Amino acid sequence: MSTSLIPVPAELSRKVKALMALAAPVQAAAIERLLDPVYARAKANWPVRKVGSKDSKGKLALEYTVKGGTFKAVLTNRAPYAWYIHGNRTAQGLILTPAREAAKKIGAEIAEEFARRAERVR
Repeated sequence: MSTSLIPVPAELSRKVKALMALAAPVQAAAIERLLDPVYARAKANWPVRKVGSKDSKGKLALEYTVKGGTFKAVLTNRAPYAWYIHGNRTAQGLILTPAREAAKKIGAEIAEEFARRAERVR
């Protein structure tokens, strides 16, 4: 879940994602390959009440931002009550835990790619 209270406009997020692909292609590729599927699974499996839904599923987002020269991809749900759906099991199981695991893999993949590139320079 994101700590930012202001959602990133979808168009801005798309532009930052495109910029990231140009400026940091290794990182962008790893994020797309490993975090995009987490977002897709969360979206596909997010529970929706048949009656009285407040559209928490529609508030799921994978947002791309840049601040101080650092690119970020954040998987979030902007519904203020998202953490409480099914006693937090929904947010924990569909967003937090899978995103943390993806982040570890993303970091490892980036480090491996840079190590391969460093070997070629020697």
